[in-house]
Amino acid sequence: MAPLTRARSGKDGVPNALMAAYYAQRASAGLIISEATGISREGLGWPNAPGLWNDDQVEGWKLVTDAVHRSKGRIVAQLWHMGRLVHPDLGGGQPVSASCTTAPDFAHTYEGKKPYVAARAASFADIQRIIGITPRPREMRSPLASTASRFTVPTVTLSINSFATAPTSALTSTAAQSTIACAS
Repeated sequence: MAPLTRARSGKDGVPNALMAAYYAQRASAGLIISEATGISREGLGWPNAPGLWNDDQVEGWKLVTDAVHRSKGRIVAQLWHMGRLVHPDLGGGQPVSASCTTAPDFAHTYEGKKPYVAARAASFADIQRIIGITPRPREMRSPLASTASRFTVPTVTLSINSFATAPTSALTSTAAQSTIACAS
């Protein structure tokens, strides 16, 4: 079953009983690809989308996967960082993307649609932090490797929205290079 964002997890990004019932009802559809699941608050670009960066979210996904497995279904997680398609109002601060760009159109926020803001180019250190390799402030943690290993799904797919679609790639390996101002 192809993924479709349902936005039913609430602001905390924790999967719940409603999501478990939704996925369990579709267990006979074949392999289920979960809705896009944020790897960090910083990369979450849709209101009420589920996450997989803290223990509560892992437990929520266990509820979902257990329900699917009880119904004889199979499910994989689609992990996602929305890059320049993140809006600061969703709690993650300034967007981080492949380059200094601003997405066209409007972002969906908890308060309605708002114009996107300029993303800053991700440094190598940003990428390490985002995927959970290096220490970072508690509010920005994304222990992806740790939470994904406890998630009861046999396969994980990665969706890198807007990193792949940014007009130019400006990923850098030093923090100094990543501070180049955006010219937009």
